[in-house]
Amino acid sequence: MVENAACINVVALPKTDSGSPRRAQYEIATHSQRFIAFLPYKKLCLSGVKPQHVPLEPKTLGEHLRKRRWEGKWLQKEVALRLGVNQWTLIGWESDRTVPSVRMVPKIIAFLGYDPFSKAVTLGERIVAKRRSLGIARKRLAWTCLVYENL
Repeated sequence: MVENAACINVVALPKTDSGSPRRAQYEIATHSQRFIAFLPYKKLCLSGVKPQHVPLEPKTLGEHLRKRRWEGKWLQKEVALRLGVNQWTLIGWESDRTVPSVRMVPKIIAFLGYDPFSKAVTLGERIVAKRRSLGIARKRLAWTCLVYENL
């Protein structure tokens, strides 16, 4: 038996008093919530390989998260618990619909084991990368360095 098989027990329709096909169709339509009309008394198993939507070379943060989760064979609920967020938050990150806040980036980097963001080349990019890896917001860094952000 295949692991990912979805099996259901199929129930036969009751015999009608009149025995006519029209009457049987009427009973199927009116009693559709009580019976499933397939093969009588057979166990039906649907099986197949679940498609993987994990890229070999991830480009976005969501693709990095999804790839790491698939490699570890974790559920989204388990990864969300490890990161300290709601499962729906993780789903938003993996689908690239939402972006994590700066304070979540250190946990994400620890989970992935590497920094998924682009490599910094200039001094400004290195400062931004370090600030992000530490989970420090721009305003807090400016306040710490006694620099006004708007200047």
